[in-house]
Amino acid sequence: MQGVVDRGGICHDTVKSDTDYLVLGQEGFIGYQAGHKSLKMKKAEEMSSKGMPIEILAETDFLGML
Repeated sequence: MQGVVDRGGICHDTVKSDTDYLVLGQEGFIGYQAGHKSLKMKKAEEMSSKGMPIEILAETDFLGML
């Protein structure tokens, strides 16, 4: 989270209309790929289906973007 803040980003504990990325830990991402979805994951998917620019990423992939 500090890396995001250091680069001018904002971190939230919830998925909001201004969320660009939902970052999942490795186990959470594996579960997500297997169809096990939390309320946050479902909300992010719903927002994406409505055309909002949100991406669901594994933490390792997100860290590579920083």
